[in-house]
Amino acid sequence: LRHHMGDPIRILPSIGVGLRQQGISYGSAATAESVLAIYAAHLERAREAPVDGIQLLDRCAVDALCYTRALELNSETEVRLLTEVSHAMAADLDFVVHLTMGGIFATSTASHETPELRQRVAAEFAKALADLSRPHCSVYAAAPDAIAEAVSEIRKIQSTYLSSR
Repeated sequence: LRHHMGDPIRILPSIGVGLRQQGISYGSAATAESVLAIYAAHLERAREAPVDGIQLLDRCAVDALCYTRALELNSETEVRLLTEVSHAMAADLDFVVHLTMGGIFATSTASHETPELRQRVAAEFAKALADLSRPHCSVYAAAPDAIAEAVSEIRKIQSTYLSSR
């Protein structure tokens, strides 16, 4: 994307690498405690992010909320807290590009999640976007023009950002 977009675009580091290095389980292996650690990693990345330009995240508060709901590991009080944290974090998101994993991806999984978890997370995504009231688009990840479509949507945000400076 950076090749297509140029500056002031920044792709922020994935939190997955840090989670693996710290031995924090996620996906189907997550625990109630690791869900909290994942939120802490999201918050840390947000705190350390540059304040200028456009930042692209591979995962965000929307994903965290979807996994929290789909995993059903945390207490009701924790879910309420994490939902509010997701709302606060999502307030900083100008736009969410949701890469849908249906079609040829429907039965595929990453090494850290089962097909059942992937389906539950996907089902939660539309609800989370509505709950968090964030502008968004969905892009079918396997479509030949998926990157071009995502870039087009991000360019609209970039144009708005640059005209507001």
